Amino acid sequence: MLAGRKQRLQTFARRRRQMDVHERIQENEMMSILEQEMPRFIKMTKPVFLLRPEMERQLHHFLQTQNRQHGYSMSFFSKNTRDQAHFYKKELSVFIKYLQNKDFQLKGNEALFAQVLLNHLAIINFQQKQKRYGTLAWQTDRLIDVFDRYLALVNEKDYYQIDHLEFLRQNLISKRLVPVTMSQNRLKRQLRQHEKTNDVHRLNKMAKRLQETQ
Repeated sequence: MLAGRKQRLQTFARRRRQMDVHERIQENEMMSILEQEMPRFIKMTKPVFLLRPEMERQLHHFLQTQNRQHGYSMSFFSKNTRDQAHFYKKELSVFIKYLQNKDFQLKGNEALFAQVLLNHLAIINFQQKQKRYGTLAWQTDRLIDVFDRYLALVNEKDYYQIDHLEFLRQNLISKRLVPVTMSQNRLKRQLRQHEKTNDVHRLNKMAKRLQETQ
C-alpha cells in the first residue's frame, strides 16, 4: 500500500469511529460523489505538484478558504508558482462548484476531500508509471540495483521530476530498501550522487548520445 495513503486511511478510520450514524450516512454520500468524479479530474488536470508532502497543508488551507464568505484570498495565489495558482484558481475552485451542483458539501468535508484527492493522485501516478516502466524494485535488489534500473528506463529529463521520484520512492519503500520516512529531497540527493559516481551509467549515457548524433 502507498505510504502516505496508509497514514491518511488510518486517520480517516479513527475519525469514522467517532461519528454517529447520521454523520456516517452523510459522509458516505459525500464520498460516493468524490469517488465517482475525482479520478477523472486528476487525469484531466495532472496536479503532480501535490505529490510533495508539504503541499498537503497548502491544499487544506485552500479548501478552508473556500468556505469563507469572500472566498479565497488573492494572497494565497501570490505565494505559489504560476502553475499551482492556475490549478487552484482555474481548475480546483471550478471543480468544487461542479461537485456542489451535484449536492456535495465542502464545509465540514474538507479533510475528506483532501484525502480522496491525494489518495487517487498517488494511486493514478503509481499505476501510470508502473504501466510505462514496469516494476522497478525486486525482492533481491539492493538500493543501487534499483537506482541503476531507474536511470536506464527513465528519460534523463524526467529523472528528478516529482511524479517519477515519487514512483521510485514508493517502489523502494515497498521492498523496504528505504524507510517510509524517506523524503523526496533526500532520495533526490542520493540518486544524484549515484548518477555522478556510476561509471556504467555515464558510459551508457555517452553511448546513447553518440548514437543519437548523426
